[in-house]
Amino acid sequence: MDQDTKPTETPRLSPRGYLRKSIITGTAIVFPVLITAAVVLFIVNFLSQLLNPVVAPIQMGPRDISPVLSKLIAIAVLFVIIFFVGTFTESRIGGDRLKAGLDAAMAQIPGVRSIYNPLDQISTMLLDGDTRNFKDVVLVEFPKEGSY
Repeated sequence: MDQDTKPTETPRLSPRGYLRKSIITGTAIVFPVLITAAVVLFIVNFLSQLLNPVVAPIQMGPRDISPVLSKLIAIAVLFVIIFFVGTFTESRIGGDRLKAGLDAAMAQIPGVRSIYNPLDQISTMLLDGDTRNFKDVVLVEFPKEGSY
C-alpha cells in the first residue's frame, strides 16, 4: 500500500439515515424468510385442517387477549425484529455470518429451498446498489410472441 493511499472511510450516517439503512437491510434479510414461513405455514394449516381432531389440543393458547391487540403486538414485534436483524447484518461483526448461515440452513430443508432461494435473489437484486438493473424500461413478449 502506498503512503499516499488512504483507506476509504464509510461516511457517517445521520440517525435517520442509519435507521432507514437498518430497516432496509433487515427487510432484505427477513422478507424471504417471512414469505417462506408463510408458504410453509399455509401448507401446515391446510394439513392441520385435515387432521383437526388430532391437532386441536395442540392449538390451545391464551384466549383472553383481544384479537386486535394480539395483531398490534405481532406487528410491533415484527418491526423490532426487522430493525435488529438489519442492524446486526449491517455491522461488520456478524452480518456476513448471519446471511451465510441462514442461506445454508434454508438450502438444507427440502422444499423450502425452492421457495427461499428465488425470494432471496429477488430481494438481493432489488436492494443492490447497482442501478444498472433498472436503467431501461423494456416490453417483454409473454406468454407468446406477439402478446404483451
